[in-house]
Amino acid sequence: SAGLVTISGIPDFEQLRKTVLLDSYKCGKSSSEARTSSFEDGTQRRTIAAVTKGLEDAQEIALGEFAPEVCPADFHTTSTAFRNLVAKVSKAFVQRIGDVFNTKG
Repeated sequence: SAGLVTISGIPDFEQLRKTVLLDSYKCGKSSSEARTSSFEDGTQRRTIAAVTKGLEDAQEIALGEFAPEVCPADFHTTSTAFRNLVAKVSKAFVQRIGDVFNTKG
């Protein structure tokens, strides 16, 4: 079987998400660690990567050299808060599914 699950109503999620997406764009424009992909139509996409091991080990996003005038000073704080919130919600969801389906033995 297949399905889709949506989790909604997470306090502060939407504003934090918008802030992190906009700041990621700003930081990625000047980051020496960003990877650039070029497409046939001339579009270029710059990507910065985040590494999280499990649900609790969100490592700081590597930006390398970047332009501080375009990348907000609190980017790491905000992006870490967002990633921690996603991890917290994911963990709660997995725990609840375990409780409902009695997967603990």
